[in-house]
Amino acid sequence: MEGVFIYGIMMFLTTSSPEETQSIARWMSKHLPPTAIALVGTLGLGKTCFAKGFVEALGMNKNSVSSPTFALLHEYDSHPPVLHLDVYRLESEDLPNLGLEERIDDHIDVEEGFVLVEWANLHPHLMPHDAIWVTFAQTDTGRVLEINGPVSVLQTLETCLGDMR
Repeated sequence: MEGVFIYGIMMFLTTSSPEETQSIARWMSKHLPPTAIALVGTLGLGKTCFAKGFVEALGMNKNSVSSPTFALLHEYDSHPPVLHLDVYRLESEDLPNLGLEERIDDHIDVEEGFVLVEWANLHPHLMPHDAIWVTFAQTDTGRVLEINGPVSVLQTLETCLGDMR
């Protein structure tokens, strides 16, 4: 990993490989309570790669993780469980009929699991108010992951930076 920069309620982590992106995801999965994580970025920047590392850290084979682009969602029987959504293909008028907001809330509150939502920026109202937002951007040498969320969560992550491998 090349660098970590923390500005107020944002954290920036740089990676130069898919393995480093997955390492960040594994680290986050170990230090977060059940919550929703919005994964934002253009095609090919590492959203699904992040999901693979996250789910792997919770006991699943990362090769069983794929983008739910056409299926809308995948559920992983990890510990805790993970609900993985891709909302890229959804139209706003479809959302009320799908009950995704309730499904997301129930997965966190009742099942005490994590929810990963790829392309959450297209339908931000689906995300709980205390969701963590991870935005992926391309750099000359790799990727920058900008992490936004509740101050208490970012402070916890900052405290645990030494655990990142």
